Amino acid sequence: MECNNMFRNLSRLSLPFCVLLSSPLAAETWTNALGNNDFANWANWVLDNTTENPTSWTAASQNWQVNLAGEDRAVLGPGQSVVGLDRNVLVGDAESAPVGSVGELLIDGGTLAITRNVRIGRDNGPGSGMVTVDGGGRLELGYGLYIGQSANAGSSFNLIDGIVEVTTNAGRSDGLLVGHRAEGNGTLNITGGQLNVKRGDAEFSAGGNAGAADSALNLSGDGALNVESGRITFGGNAGVSVSVSIADAASLSASNARFGFGADNTVSFTMSGGTLDISNGFIGFGQGTGSDVSVSMSGGNIFADRMGLANNETATATFDMTGGTLLLARTTGTATHSGGLRMQSAGAMASFGGTAVVNTEKLFINDGGLLILSDDASIRVEGSTDEANPTFDFSAAYLSSDWSTVLGRIVVNGGSFVVAGESDTVDSSVNYVSLLNAAISAGIIYTEVEEAELVVTYDTDADVTRLHLLTDDPPQVVSIWIDVIADETGLKDTGIGLVMDDFYPFVYHVPAGWFSVHTNGASLDGFHAYDFTAECWVWSADFAAGWRYNFNTESWEPW
Repeated sequence: MECNNMFRNLSRLSLPFCVLLSSPLAAETWTNALGNNDFANWANWVLDNTTENPTSWTAASQNWQVNLAGEDRAVLGPGQSVVGLDRNVLVGDAESAPVGSVGELLIDGGTLAITRNVRIGRDNGPGSGMVTVDGGGRLELGYGLYIGQSANAGSSFNLIDGIVEVTTNAGRSDGLLVGHRAEGNGTLNITGGQLNVKRGDAEFSAGGNAGAADSALNLSGDGALNVESGRITFGGNAGVSVSVSIADAASLSASNARFGFGADNTVSFTMSGGTLDISNGFIGFGQGTGSDVSVSMSGGNIFADRMGLANNETATATFDMTGGTLLLARTTGTATHSGGLRMQSAGAMASFGGTAVVNTEKLFINDGGLLILSDDASIRVEGSTDEANPTFDFSAAYLSSDWSTVLGRIVVNGGSFVVAGESDTVDSSVNYVSLLNAAISAGIIYTEVEEAELVVTYDTDADVTRLHLLTDDPPQVVSIWIDVIADETGLKDTGIGLVMDDFYPFVYHVPAGWFSVHTNGASLDGFHAYDFTAECWVWSADFAAGWRYNFNTESWEPW
């Protein structure tokens, strides 16, 4: 112990000398001279190049540096309060300390209010910094929070339990910056509590000098990151990499969210729970030239006014969703494509499988974008009330009854695909049944399931147009023709003609009490159904129109 204390004291005595060599800038330097880790005790601080201890938090004109860690870290414990601390707190900073400095600050139940910034890992070497807020602690910043600001060995901010308020005074846009400058390396971990950016933006590997930088955001537990009036950007500089994860009941909210905004950067986003709330703005995946964004969503909720994939034609954006809910609803009413899922270019691919639930007002698949629906996933297109931006845009032009020029593709290998209503709000002459059938005929919408066919129906009771995948092995009832006895040749009387099980073997239950019978692989001609409510058989010549025989009136009538 005596040797450790001697080493610690020698380190403290030599620190001012090292500071003098590296930079002429003065600062209040953390020494832990009392050995009690008490951040609030001025005796644990010294003015660089002197032995003078500070006597006021508000009168100092220097930054406050913490370049010790481990057993010598600075701690602000329960009930302790440092309010109005002037200028910046620098943790792991080599601008006026030895290159490779490591600093650590723990706010464990205490309150720290700073007029300017907290900067972690502002280094020119392998050093780093770490700040942790726990025990219901509180950190208030007048400017911004910088994590891994410059080249460093990896700096972090950990919010476990407490409140962090980043006010960012008017006229500044500091906000939250992670991996800020060239070769910055920063990680923000939030497992509880709230980090609120009251003014300004949040940026990961964005802003500052150009150059490769790494950053990460990990949200879990019941932690929350709220960018109250600004946007959040993941990957703003060229050639950077960012990883983002949201799990459990954690939440992230902002006015807009941009993933892969800079050129040639790589962003990965994993979501297994929690909420991404961009209700009043847009989410962009792949906006920078050559950017590569991958999304893996197995749970949780995403809310947005609109969402775009591969907005830049050279970008790649893959959205793989196997669980959770995606809700895109027009809230601003002013932006183009509000309420829509937009797949802008050939680099856009959305795969909705498992139990994924997707609700959007509008759907845009342009320039080679690909959407795949499978398993028990569902897509519901609510329909548009925005006359300037109709429900579907499957080409460079807006909604058209001719889908032969569509560049995007939809693959239906299962699941449920429905469009609210019978026709588009903007142009009632465009019927969704005809439109989807035209897309199927043109190969725009297709299935990869062998011996299966796509059928479009309009459900009057639910007021939705449904796209069905009919496979070779559908659910069947015990007896296909419950009350119909076949003759010796196997023929059964349907009321409108004789059919045989070998040619009409499949039965499908559709809402409103219908049993429909289809030939395997045949066209829509040859459709038979029995309505147990009206007690009559139905025959449709082309499925979109046609006639039925009503046994109550003993006459044919329009469908």
